[in-house]
Amino acid sequence: MQLRTIGGHTVSAIGLGGLPLSIEGRPEEDRSIATIHAALDAGITVIDTADGYRREANEVGHNEELSARALRECGSGADGVLVATTGGQLRPGDGTWPPNGDPEYLKRAAKESTRPGRAVRRLAGARSVISSTRHARYSAVASCRCRTNSRPRSAPASASAGAAPGSASHSCHGAHLAASRTPRTWPTATARSEVADEVGASVYQVTLAWELALAPVVIPIPGASRPDSIRDSAGAADLVLTAEQLARLSA
Repeated sequence: MQLRTIGGHTVSAIGLGGLPLSIEGRPEEDRSIATIHAALDAGITVIDTADGYRREANEVGHNEELSARALRECGSGADGVLVATTGGQLRPGDGTWPPNGDPEYLKRAAKESTRPGRAVRRLAGARSVISSTRHARYSAVASCRCRTNSRPRSAPASASAGAAPGSASHSCHGAHLAASRTPRTWPTATARSEVADEVGASVYQVTLAWELALAPVVIPIPGASRPDSIRDSAGAADLVLTAEQLARLSA
């Protein structure tokens, strides 16, 4: 597994996006836990969650709690795992995602994310709105998250890496510079299929490997709802594409 740096933490080059485990169409809880465990077993040490990753209005923190349970069950196997959580998007229960960027609300949301039973034990990183002195094996950092126009499977976002501790703006700036020199959308389905056949990998692995090759400041965080899916995604970190293949995908 390739390693990258985010907020001063060394983490896996591929993360796990928790969104599909908590929203509409989510799997049974046992399969969700098994998916998180499979990610850790595959060497993934970044979990992307949010207090808004939920299906019902009264399930605030559903994915954070799910992640926390999976990490507790792993014991020392969860050492070094970085949990990135997000606030500011609500879910009133009608399928929508209305934003709430009020500073006071965000402070309360961040504090709630650190209460017992949720995945985040302490908040770290740049300009954290709330912090806790409780000991933790895993923590959350502020980071830049960027979306793409078209995503394979369930890949909600990518986190920018490489920033020094306390420098989220530096991290975002680096990601912006890298993005300005690279395509803004995923490769075409035809190109992905061709390269996948050539290297004997899935189109999802090829797409993630292409994204990793574009810039050292990006950590793809594909979503998954099955153990096999996240194992496949994790394999992208070890997939090496030739310069010609990368050029064909970028075209």
